[in-house]
Amino acid sequence: MISNEHENLTAIYKRRAAVVVLTTHRCGLRPKSRTAANAAQHIQDLSFYGDKVVIFYEFVFGTYPYYKGYKENQPVNGGTPQNCSLEQHLEIIKKNITERIPDENFDGLAIVDLEEWRPLFDENFYGLKRVRRKRDLKKVYQP
Repeated sequence: MISNEHENLTAIYKRRAAVVVLTTHRCGLRPKSRTAANAAQHIQDLSFYGDKVVIFYEFVFGTYPYYKGYKENQPVNGGTPQNCSLEQHLEIIKKNITERIPDENFDGLAIVDLEEWRPLFDENFYGLKRVRRKRDLKKVYQP
């Protein structure tokens, strides 16, 4: 049974795109809420593609650009968004979504979990994530 909390979230976001950017290292968030616990119950076989929750990681979401092992000399899909094709990325995302969520009436949560870099430029200042910031700035300042 899905909790009322999940039903409320579903009602709010049903048929609407929602973007929530959380950096758990700063917020100290932990998946201990009832919503997280209930969502976990609906993830089938720990595959993260269930009937109520689907999680997309960068390696199964378009041509998500990043640096393997955070090494400048190991770009994947161009390393940064400026170095890859948006059209190709969106085409592959559409395919990924229809494969993972074949039911057009899916009313669960679809989560995009970005691990390799943060979509907000200012969030790439710490630790290993600096490789993306450094490469972005290098691209902007190249003659």
